[in-house]
Amino acid sequence: MSPVVPSPGPFGQDLYNELQALARDDVNQSWALLALVTAIGSGFDPVESWARDGAQGQAGWSILVDLDRAPIEALPWLGQFVGVSIPSSLDDATARARIFGKAGFSRGTLPAIAQAAQTHLTGSKDVLIIERYQGDAYKLYVATRTAQTPSTTKTLADIIAAKPAALGLVYETITGQTFNELLTDSPLFSNVFSNYLTMQGVLTGVHGT
Repeated sequence: MSPVVPSPGPFGQDLYNELQALARDDVNQSWALLALVTAIGSGFDPVESWARDGAQGQAGWSILVDLDRAPIEALPWLGQFVGVSIPSSLDDATARARIFGKAGFSRGTLPAIAQAAQTHLTGSKDVLIIERYQGDAYKLYVATRTAQTPSTTKTLADIIAAKPAALGLVYETITGQTFNELLTDSPLFSNVFSNYLTMQGVLTGVHGT
């Protein structure tokens, strides 16, 4: 059975090329030298790739400041230039979209908090936010739907990372209907009064309660 030929990265390949005098019989030695330089180069290959000029003539290192070309491991570093924090849990597409949208520029605003809360939600990703909760100017209420919240721990962390530090937070998951669903169910105020007996009934979407 023929030995597997190692695939060195750019640093390892350059090193192997410099050792051609020792590599003449490598094929008969199960590619021992190639395997060695591949292992040695593995720690240097990422930096070597970033430092080299691009295939289309892009200047070396420019890959790290090009949102379309930057490797995913460089996105947290790139995001800092526009005030965007990239959690390790974000997938590649979401991380790039967050940097492109300059999410940090709107940090602390209600849209930014809502967007952050939606990071790990599913379905329609509904988020309810109430400012000055219970009459307190420094308290914020955020709720997500139980069925759309796989992890309350992750969602809570997402919200805390986006809200202003001075604001207290009350977060919970809720069941029931959204305002749009209420409009579909009861398009007129008279429908609401006839379908529901209490505000709790409106919230849960259960007629007659």
